[in-house]
Amino acid sequence: MAMSEAFSSSSLVRSWRTAFLTLRDETLSLTITTRIRNEELELIQGYLHKLIFSQSHLLLTAAPKLPLHEVTSDVILLIQLSISVSNLPSASTADTFIHTCHMIHDISYCVCFQFNSSSCPLILDFLQSISSQKCGPPIWKKVFSP
Repeated sequence: MAMSEAFSSSSLVRSWRTAFLTLRDETLSLTITTRIRNEELELIQGYLHKLIFSQSHLLLTAAPKLPLHEVTSDVILLIQLSISVSNLPSASTADTFIHTCHMIHDISYCVCFQFNSSSCPLILDFLQSISSQKCGPPIWKKVFSP
């Protein structure tokens, strides 16, 4: 029984690593440029759905079996890519935010993230992107914009 559990555990870890390494590889060339075109954003969104969200239950099972710094790093990648997709003029952007929030929420139940001070601005940008998508630009931008 222990041999079967070890195999299952390593298979889950391999699934997580394959999904996130593939996501990194496929999006690395797209995210290097300062101005990403809508076609590239749609590719990123497609990779998120195909590689991560479509197998979220499997990945959630793998999260507690991975080192905390690895899970945190991959969640940060997920947040960065979700922020970049927020510039897409599409209804599916909201779907990406919902899936990302669910992933973060569900992972946080089984893993304690190791966010640091450099992660805070990114997390705040992500939250601002969500609120802008849902509610429009922040009120302070409306008040203080020229």
